[in-house]
Amino acid sequence: MPHVSTGDIDTANQFKASRKVALPKPQIKHVAPNQVREWLIRGFTDFKATPITSLLYGALYTLACIAIFNATREMPSLTLGFMSGLLILGPFLAVGLYSAAKQIEAGEKVSIRSTFRVIRERALGIGLLAVFLAILMIAWLRISTLLMAVNVRSTGIGFEAFTSQVFQLENISWLALYALIGALFAGAAFVTNLVALPLIMDKGHDTVTAVITSIKAFSVNRKTLLFWGAAIVGMSLLGIVTYFLAFAVIFPVLGYATWHSYRDMIE
Repeated sequence: MPHVSTGDIDTANQFKASRKVALPKPQIKHVAPNQVREWLIRGFTDFKATPITSLLYGALYTLACIAIFNATREMPSLTLGFMSGLLILGPFLAVGLYSAAKQIEAGEKVSIRSTFRVIRERALGIGLLAVFLAILMIAWLRISTLLMAVNVRSTGIGFEAFTSQVFQLENISWLALYALIGALFAGAAFVTNLVALPLIMDKGHDTVTAVITSIKAFSVNRKTLLFWGAAIVGMSLLGIVTYFLAFAVIFPVLGYATWHSYRDMIE
């Protein structure tokens, strides 16, 4: 009879245990376009349920936007790239709100300490997605700056003079190209991160599974999610034209609404 060591038994037991805790494959559900309105309503309801924490997240985001704007306004082409790039970084910057939404959903008191604990536990998955979004953002900033440098004078003038120079009728063709390329970058971030970070925060799935699930969710709910994307763009523009002040409310509401979209789309 072959000898079986204690180490072999321990290894076998660990393998069996790992199989028992294997995460089930996320199942995607179809959602109707009118759910977009429900997501926003539920997001605002969550905002009202915990206004202090929500405003804290919103204020930090607003202050970060104002700081970036003021730091780059002497390089207006970079400012424009940063402002449009907010749509790329949004899913990652709202990561704390997903945890808060889960706590509200469970009837628990919202705890920032608990949120940081979950982020530490899921650090690898969150970090990999952050790297991916950072690469997208850097690539977009390079392309945005290049497009501006080729088509308009962006040095030695203020931001207001720069924007009045850019948004003229004769620039309509390259502005359309600029918007198209920006939409491709924002779309890549949107499609790959629809439910990725909430799924990692909630269930601890790996990054690849989370991204694939997001892409599949978009494929299943394309019409609904195009409405959802348009709502995000519209509300983000509102935040920008108010010198970012409206983001104090818009940012947490969109973060909570994203959590509810994840809950509705994933079994």
